[in-house]
Amino acid sequence: MLTLTRQLLHLRRTTPALSIGSYRAWDSVPDDCFAYVRSDGAQQCMIMLNFGPEERQVELPVDWSGAIRVSTHVERRDETVCGTLPLRGSEGLIVSGAGDTNPRRVDAA
Repeated sequence: MLTLTRQLLHLRRTTPALSIGSYRAWDSVPDDCFAYVRSDGAQQCMIMLNFGPEERQVELPVDWSGAIRVSTHVERRDETVCGTLPLRGSEGLIVSGAGDTNPRRVDAA
């Protein structure tokens, strides 16, 4: 847990999209999941959380790809993602990447 906390703090300090970037909620995730995008210019990070015990499939926009920077499952670090992302039960992760997230985003309330 301490290692995960340190990784998250380091990533936030060194990634402008996470510290000062804009926030956009995603509406195209399963009911027991929550996802949003933080972006600062061309840099984008997607944060995904699965609150349920079962694995869920999250469809990424066609032109979006990236790499897992931090996950609650440490073996997934640096895993390349595009297309469909399997989000394990009770998993949280941060994906850094590039692409247009407009097709699946909604403005924050």
